[in-house]
Amino acid sequence: EVLQSHAESIGTQISLTKKGLPLLESIDTERFQLEDYEKQNLLCASLAFRQLFPSLELDLNRLLATRPYPPGRKDSVYVRDLTDGTRTEPVFVDGAHNLLGAEALSSYVDGKVREDGKPVTWVMGLSASKSKPFSQVIEALVRPQDNFAFVEYQPGPTDPPPAPAELGRHIAEGVVTSQEQLYNGDPDIGSGIRWACEKAAGGPVVVTGSLYLIRQFY
Repeated sequence: EVLQSHAESIGTQISLTKKGLPLLESIDTERFQLEDYEKQNLLCASLAFRQLFPSLELDLNRLLATRPYPPGRKDSVYVRDLTDGTRTEPVFVDGAHNLLGAEALSSYVDGKVREDGKPVTWVMGLSASKSKPFSQVIEALVRPQDNFAFVEYQPGPTDPPPAPAELGRHIAEGVVTSQEQLYNGDPDIGSGIRWACEKAAGGPVVVTGSLYLIRQFY
């Protein structure tokens, strides 16, 4: 009601994303398998496009073929130089920095990345916050068989401080089966990545958490 009232006061209208559901029917679902949140984002963008350019053609398959993801979202990155050539497979990067993002990433990793319940090796860093549910974010992602490195980014002048590496490690101790699955080295991203790639031994490595961390990783 608040949004509707404001829209009327400035002479516009509200467009609900459910009105755009017919637009998704044209998507080649065998080629493009979208997560629920991606469908919602696509609906929002499509409706905005329709509002601005009602006479122009909108081909969602052509759009999706360009991989319209910003850096740090569902990205595969090669780290050969960082690992002295020992890691030839890419690592998967996704900046899931809150609980909803972690739950979406967890669903994607368990369904598309994890193989037959085998371990995933995580490298995570988060920004410090009194209100951020660190335990819930980590527990949404990490399984008892997984390996886990919690690292810290170097904040810029206007960036929030990183959450301490000890905090993430302490939370993960209650999730994983053995202490050997936890990283306990220098908390910088480079060291964490090298440990993770060695620990994974060719298995999946996922870099996630704060976009400040992802920025430094890139």
